[in-house]
Amino acid sequence: MAYEAATADIRDFNMIDSFHLEAYNEKTVNYNRDVEVFPVLKRIIEKITGASSFYKSPTDMGVNRAGSESSMMTPSRPPPCRDHPPILPLCL
Repeated sequence: MAYEAATADIRDFNMIDSFHLEAYNEKTVNYNRDVEVFPVLKRIIEKITGASSFYKSPTDMGVNRAGSESSMMTPSRPPPCRDHPPILPLCL
């Protein structure tokens, strides 16, 4: 609640992560700025690695996933960074 109050002046709000919904048919909530900038970040990753981005949505990139390795191990989501170079802090 404090974060929402502190960021209200910069027009930060929660919204459905449409990329996650499209990729996994699962509704998740993310901040508007994360959803808006995701296509740019995805393209940067693809340019750096020369391959398709491992991340299908900003929710995939979020810190809310950092401690939940088991939630990442579904057929549609391989374990983080196993076959991908560690280009983001979450890839340890």
